[in-house]
Amino acid sequence: MAIQSGGKLRRVFQQHPDFSAVRRSHTVGVGSWTTAVTKAVSDKQEGYFMRFVSSIAITVALASAAPADVSFSLGFDTEDMAIRTIEYECDEGQPFVVHYFTSESDVLALVPVDEGHRVFVNVVSASGARYVSGRYEWWTKGENVTLTDTIKEESLLQCTPNNE
Repeated sequence: MAIQSGGKLRRVFQQHPDFSAVRRSHTVGVGSWTTAVTKAVSDKQEGYFMRFVSSIAITVALASAAPADVSFSLGFDTEDMAIRTIEYECDEGQPFVVHYFTSESDVLALVPVDEGHRVFVNVVSASGARYVSGRYEWWTKGENVTLTDTIKEESLLQCTPNNE
């Protein structure tokens, strides 16, 4: 696009509010016109970009602050699945219930942790049944059960089944 040094194009730039930089430097020459137009357009694009980034940041902040009601279903064939429910008593706190879901290929435990329930998956163990979920380990050996925080390397609970 050729830029004219006067006339109609100059009047358009002088009247348009987004091109105030052009209005201030239009008398200097064609080189200044090009520089001023480029700067005005890039400033305008930067404004759009900043508004876009701000709106993304606000959306992410609101989405992460919103409470999530999450649910899921486990696809087990009920003919192939056994469900065991065991109540445990621990040294500290109230008794609680753990549900074990066993199929031909998978064993899961639903354990109350962190004021909710976590799904623990059975993994290889030298002895007993060992289940993991994130940083937690639920390990049953004979009549003893231990909940461990593997990152802090500390036992959180020592429990035994309630045989009433």
